[in-house]
Amino acid sequence: MVLGHVDSLTGPAVFCELRLLARGDPVDVRLEGGGVAQFEVREVATYRNRDFPAQKICGSHGYPGLNLVTCGGDYDKEHGCYQANVVAFTRQVRQPRASSTWAAGCDNHVMIYQRGLGTGPLRGVRVVEIAGIGPGPHAATLLADLGADVIRVERPVGGANPGDRSTDLLTRGRPSVALDLKKPDAVATVLALVADADVLLEGMRPGVTERLGLGPEDCLARNPRLVYGRMTGWGQDGPLARAAGHDINYISLAGALHGLGQDPSRPHFPTNLLGDFGGGSTYLVIGVLAALLESRVSGRGQVVDAAIIDGTAHLSAMFASMLASGFAREERAANLLDGGAPWYDLYETADGRHMSVGPLEPQFYPALLDGLGLTDTPDRDDQSQWPRLRALIAGRFRERTQAEWTAVFDGTDACCTPVLQLSEAARHPHLQARGTYVDRDGVLQPAPAPRFSRTEATLTTGPSVPGAQTREALTAWGITNVDALIESGAAIQA
Repeated sequence: MVLGHVDSLTGPAVFCELRLLARGDPVDVRLEGGGVAQFEVREVATYRNRDFPAQKICGSHGYPGLNLVTCGGDYDKEHGCYQANVVAFTRQVRQPRASSTWAAGCDNHVMIYQRGLGTGPLRGVRVVEIAGIGPGPHAATLLADLGADVIRVERPVGGANPGDRSTDLLTRGRPSVALDLKKPDAVATVLALVADADVLLEGMRPGVTERLGLGPEDCLARNPRLVYGRMTGWGQDGPLARAAGHDINYISLAGALHGLGQDPSRPHFPTNLLGDFGGGSTYLVIGVLAALLESRVSGRGQVVDAAIIDGTAHLSAMFASMLASGFAREERAANLLDGGAPWYDLYETADGRHMSVGPLEPQFYPALLDGLGLTDTPDRDDQSQWPRLRALIAGRFRERTQAEWTAVFDGTDACCTPVLQLSEAARHPHLQARGTYVDRDGVLQPAPAPRFSRTEATLTTGPSVPGAQTREALTAWGITNVDALIESGAAIQA
């Protein structure tokens, strides 16, 4: 089916036929200058406007500028406005059937990637990512989610990831460029990208980028305003700086792991959430954005040394203050927030599942007791009575299923909620109402966070295959010798 004439696949187009397409539908799009290319529908939505017919709509309207068209423009009496079906195409699935030279400037090729697709507050910020694992890619994803133009530079074979690259959400929102950094031309290409960038992110061991010719001195010489973000576990200096390690090692040495869990005999670690992402990528992004703000004033870039061990220690500030005041002890399940208090803990239900309980404030505690139907309970401020109080609460929770207790406490101030699996959380009414999780291309994933009132962040592209956008992305970033790079093996187009 040919929908109509498209002046630019990233610009506005008007179609008179009202047809609601579905995700995955193949659609033929006639190109300026002749030829037809087939695309796959990524998203379909209805846009409404009270002031003018919807067929005159231009721009993305929350569906970031990747191949958008509008179909129809009927007046919707029920909603009192004009409406249109907005269609976003995700990728080309067949080359044009005839030669076409159009706005992208390529013969027989449709430019899928372009800069400026993001809609968040970082739109226009340019980031070069030297691909790594874990917290580095997560930081790049955060920046891309918030609208930054991120270009991912990685080895032709890609990096280590725990599954199919098509579901690797830590590579979403940006193109993948495969460069062999052992070749001088590839290194020169990265430096050319850096010359036009605001930020560089890298997560290699200290000294590696220096040996490649891409260290801070090399990059800042090309772009004195560059913010050079470095993500490591141990930091750029210190006795362990060059030692191997992972999340569990960093949080253990930072003093955070010791107090985790409710088992007095041994600590329990929260996968890699605390170190890699809590103390790692989060602090890298904070540091990069702070340095970026400063560079806009001073005109000078700088290096951001983000170490997981430093960030994790910083996250421990509240517990450190409790220790200093004598309010907490360095023991597990012995303090207010680690399961020591009966009213801040997890309880098993009749079906072997769990409820989280946390009415810290005295004004919320009665709602918990009311929901449980407990009346004769000991004073919660008397620690000698905590074992008896815990037994009463635990015994009552074991009388009903998780679903039954969820219904009891729904809408109350008891601070009592079910412990859900991720797939279940995505179906919870509150998270559905907020769109906390979304299904994009059949992959359940978190939506961009946080929320912005004016510059809303939206998802753009999905996970990238190593080198899939080498030609498009390098061209969009102003690299002029792409064909020569590919022919020499310095760059690889998948």
